[in-house]
Amino acid sequence: MRGICKSCSQLLQTTNINKEEFKQLSQSFMQNAIIGKNILYASSPQELKRYMIFINSMKPYNLVIDGLNVAYAMRTKTEAGSLKPILDIVEEFHKKGQRVLVIGRIHMLWWSKKTMKLIQEKADTFFTKNISEDDPFLLHVTLMSGPQTYFISRDLMRNLKYKLIDPHLKNVFKTWQLSRQYLYKINKHKKTVELIEPISFEMKTQKSEEGWHIPFTCDTKLILPDSYSLPEKWICLKNKK
Repeated sequence: MRGICKSCSQLLQTTNINKEEFKQLSQSFMQNAIIGKNILYASSPQELKRYMIFINSMKPYNLVIDGLNVAYAMRTKTEAGSLKPILDIVEEFHKKGQRVLVIGRIHMLWWSKKTMKLIQEKADTFFTKNISEDDPFLLHVTLMSGPQTYFISRDLMRNLKYKLIDPHLKNVFKTWQLSRQYLYKINKHKKTVELIEPISFEMKTQKSEEGWHIPFTCDTKLILPDSYSLPEKWICLKNKK
């Protein structure tokens, strides 16, 4: 979503999280959502060691895929999950010369060895055994990879924001998430995953020398500030000359 006003062609203010805010967010998320919930320490010592080695040695990625989330989105009555949509996404970003990491569970290796081999030829993979909560793990890896990294998941992660204590960091987390998360929808006719790009602009009232841009929605229900339902319409108000 590029954020160009269709009425006046003005470019909306882009999302901006400075280095210090990102550093604080990464550290706070590690402390409150990972260590505080014992996500990593619930795993075996061997798996924890393997994970820490991976984190400390990994290079920055352009994209991290929630493998289980994507695979389950297209499962059928006869399949536990489908690796095809993961492969489709990996190939799409690989063609752009981007580095991709797929996070999943070890049992995914048993679904289709042929498809998994194709995935691993074009992306790095990391599979867990005992970590029961995938979302904190996914976000932790994405944050550790750096501010340039995107992630793909249909889960909105609402509960994880509340693990952060600082109100300002909660807002930073939501801003980061909205600008870094690819959502997706399933095209049942084509049997494909269609990615929904994250927004690249600030989802708030914006003032400039020319006037105002105000996001709004038509709804009979109150939309709370914590809502992840993004307004699709904007009011464009121009100053009189």
